[in-house]
Amino acid sequence: MPDVRRVPLPALILGAALMLAACGGADDVTEPLAASSPTPSTSEPVDQDAAVKATFAGYVKAMATAIEQQSADPLRPYATDAWATGVIAQYRANLWNKKKTIIGTNTVASATPTVTGETATLEACVDSSNAFQVPLGTKAIRAGSSVTPLGRWRDRAELRLVDGSWKITTITGGRQKC
Repeated sequence: MPDVRRVPLPALILGAALMLAACGGADDVTEPLAASSPTPSTSEPVDQDAAVKATFAGYVKAMATAIEQQSADPLRPYATDAWATGVIAQYRANLWNKKKTIIGTNTVASATPTVTGETATLEACVDSSNAFQVPLGTKAIRAGSSVTPLGRWRDRAELRLVDGSWKITTITGGRQKC
């Protein structure tokens, strides 16, 4: 079981900042096949880089629900049980028990996976300039508020292939700006 107590609070906040992000950009555009192109067969190998990015994007999207519900369940399709449970425990200790939460939107400015067999690393720059740590129960930031956005931070996700699906085992970072 990973020692989630060693994850710095900025990394946890960054994880929360990821909650509403989705991978996007020109790389996600799919061009239609030309009429003369063969139809891909189901036996062709899976693009593992794309699968790792999709897992990270799913985790980011699920984080919003996990924070709202204060539950690890929405993270389980994308992360190991140990990581998902540990992250929620850290949010409880470092945010919710202190009557704080994270609201706002985030984007993944870049995400570069490296796949080696059944493990992968994803280096990401997360733009959290529209995400804020606020008192629990806050639904929106008022105009003129003095709340400071979280900024842009580097993140590193470690993943493992489990029963044919990529699962996040650790996310670290949140200390270095990008």
